[in-house]
Amino acid sequence: MILRKEKGIYDSQDRLIQTLGPIHDSPLLPGEGQGVRAVRTASWTVHDDAGHQTLSAEGYYDVTLQTFTLFNPITITKYNANGQTTDEIQVKWDSAATHTGSLADFPLGNISQPNYTAWTTYQYSHTHLASTRVYYNIPSSGVGTAGTNYDVTTYGYENDGHNTTGDTWMGRRNMTKSPSGTITRVVFDAQGNVTSTWVGTHDDGATDADPTGSHTSGNNMVCVSSATYDADGNLTQSTAYQYTGEASTWHGSTPTVRVAQMFYDWRDRLVATKSGVLENLSGETSDGVQRPINYYVMDNLGEVTDTYVYS
Repeated sequence: MILRKEKGIYDSQDRLIQTLGPIHDSPLLPGEGQGVRAVRTASWTVHDDAGHQTLSAEGYYDVTLQTFTLFNPITITKYNANGQTTDEIQVKWDSAATHTGSLADFPLGNISQPNYTAWTTYQYSHTHLASTRVYYNIPSSGVGTAGTNYDVTTYGYENDGHNTTGDTWMGRRNMTKSPSGTITRVVFDAQGNVTSTWVGTHDDGATDADPTGSHTSGNNMVCVSSATYDADGNLTQSTAYQYTGEASTWHGSTPTVRVAQMFYDWRDRLVATKSGVLENLSGETSDGVQRPINYYVMDNLGEVTDTYVYS
């Protein structure tokens, strides 16, 4: 039996700051000749509590030379006072692909924006994530501008996260706007189930319950899926509305409708599904279309013992 052992080092707060993997042979690097060396994979984490950031990196430990080598880049996660992630950064220690030494040797004061290789930032409104910026052209200083330096995704919440007298809300995220301008909205029921999903490029007048804003002029949101649940929260019917072309052209067009139904026993176990259901059930007896029904037999442990398919 071969024993392979990992080794961890912890800081004063019992947080893991270094892990060394099992010893194994690794080929020598180009220019070092032929042969292998005994190494251990290494990973490091530095908790800069004063700077509200955590740094992490990967590398290896040369068992013979007893030296560490770190692979660029270093990953930095920054936090605000509430513990929310504000920045995720990848930064080079220097211009080389590797650096001799461990992350514990990294000078925190040398973190410089021109050395960033990747950058994502998060903006908040109270406790809610309001937007995300993903950089593709990192400026040498400052935050840059949308469309020039980064793509921005924005998020919305029920009642925009603020209570209204007489209105019940839970602050759930119900809107996402992509960098391309495509808007996706969802509608929740009182139990928090998503009852419908809507897509478009303009949601003028949209409300939590009606993404079309009672068909406000300019609003082009269309329903792409809907769902029905029973009293126990089980999904009993799923309907997909399939459109063609770009989302901006869907409004006013007729989608292809695909419906599936699900059936449960008294223990809320899924026991049957039916595909290809028509919205108007009376038409199923005359159109000649086969609609598969899957029926599942289970034992007392809830494991499926038999499956029957009817069409």
